[in-house]
Amino acid sequence: MKKFIISSTHEIFKDSYNEGETDYVNGYSLKSKIITSETTKEAIQKYFEDELYYKFNVDYAYIDHEEDIDASKNTLHYSVLVDNENSEASEYEIELWKKGELELYANHIFLTIHELTEATI
Repeated sequence: MKKFIISSTHEIFKDSYNEGETDYVNGYSLKSKIITSETTKEAIQKYFEDELYYKFNVDYAYIDHEEDIDASKNTLHYSVLVDNENSEASEYEIELWKKGELELYANHIFLTIHELTEATI
């Protein structure tokens, strides 16, 4: 098993089905967590499920390889539609949102991950 350290920064925007994202309403960062798993993808999946309580589909993620800054640093970008409690919107809530009967928010997640390795002293 490998150990990964993962942290995330979040930007929250009002989101309208017809108008798209509008006003910035909140932002926060979460402390780094150590996740044990076989692969990077599995570690990210665990972080989303066990720390953020969101579903994760890698097909909807954008991975930024910042090679000019630091070849070992990668940032994953992901967006989740959430309610005013920051819980992932249910199918029922999304249907109301599409009709303009409920306000939902876009939670933009910027996730960084590093693999921990044993150092020799």
